[in-house]
Amino acid sequence: MISLITLYLQTQLMKLPKILLAKTPTIKNTGQMLELMPRAISSLDAHIDNGLQRLKSCASRLYHQLLSVLAWHVVFGIIQ
Repeated sequence: MISLITLYLQTQLMKLPKILLAKTPTIKNTGQMLELMPRAISSLDAHIDNGLQRLKSCASRLYHQLLSVLAWHVVFGIIQ
């Protein structure tokens, strides 16, 4: 029984280089993607920061416009 297991394991070990060789392109692509990730994350972070700044600016403008409209309503007695 042990010899059958040993034979099976030896057969599997002999197949291992072929299996790894077949996976080499995938491994290389994964490595390239991992190398690009910091730049991609940095770029995404910059875009998010830019979007948040624009949103903050837009919200500020809307707030000031609302204050202006409310002030006019108070001045003309629409709101008491």
